[in-house]
Amino acid sequence: MSQQDLETQAGLIRSNFPSWINTNFTLDQAQQTYLNGINSEFIVLATALTAYAVENKLTVALVVNGTPTTFKLIHMSNTIVADNSPNGFTTSGTLTFTITYS
Repeated sequence: MSQQDLETQAGLIRSNFPSWINTNFTLDQAQQTYLNGINSEFIVLATALTAYAVENKLTVALVVNGTPTTFKLIHMSNTIVADNSPNGFTTSGTLTFTITYS
């Protein structure tokens, strides 16, 4: 994607992350219900990190452990680093969402 397209996507993520997920991924009814019930504080952080990663061309990974069951843990971690110097701004790293079923 062009930088302009990435910035557009980041803006859509920031404006309504659950809606962006529904628009860009195929979710069944149970997944949509689960997404709509996720804690709002988690969504705020996921929104900020995902938008940042997208507009800066960083990797966003999804890891799934186990077989779908009624208990699901979503863990978000990142290795994002940002540097600002007289030579400019640089950023690197990965944002990872891990879904663990048990």
